[in-house]
Amino acid sequence: MLKNLGISYQKAAFVPDHLDERKRQEWRTTTRPQILRKAQAQNALLSFGGEASFPRRSTLTYTWARLGQQPTVKTSGKRKGYKDLGLIDCFTGCFFYGGQEGRLNSAAYIAFLTRVLEHTTQPVFLIQDGAQYHTSAETKAFFVQQAAGLHVVQLPTYSPDYNPH
Repeated sequence: MLKNLGISYQKAAFVPDHLDERKRQEWRTTTRPQILRKAQAQNALLSFGGEASFPRRSTLTYTWARLGQQPTVKTSGKRKGYKDLGLIDCFTGCFFYGGQEGRLNSAAYIAFLTRVLEHTTQPVFLIQDGAQYHTSAETKAFFVQQAAGLHVVQLPTYSPDYNPH
C-alpha cells in the first residue's frame, strides 16, 4: 500500500540547520575566485585538505539472530585507529598525504604540513575546514611562522561540499 502511495523505506540524511548562506555565497562568488587568481599569479599550489579515519574495529550493523539472543562481538574497548591526512593541488593534481596512529591533534597536523612544505618550493594556498586542530592557537602560531610560503584560507563553517578533496 505504501509503495502504491509513492512511499519507500529510506535512510534519512543529516542536513546542518545552521549553514550561513551569505558566507557560502560570498565564498562561491568572491573568495574562491580571488584565491584562484592569486594562486595562479604566484604560480602557487592551491591545495584543499582533508582527513579520514579508519577505526580498527568494524562497524556493527543489523544481522539475523534467534529471538532473545543478541549477537555480540568481542572488543578490547580501546578506540584505536589510523588517520590519513591529505592535500591535493587543484592545478596539477599533486597529492600530498600522511598518516598516523591515534587521534589527530595540532602537533600531528603541523608535522604533516611541515613535510608538505619541505617537498615544494612553490607557495601553498591551503584551503581548510574548521577542525579544532586546524584553528588552535598552536596551529595559528605555525601559520604565522610560515606566512612567507603558506597562505591559509578557511572554508565557510559547515561547508565540506566546497572541498573537492
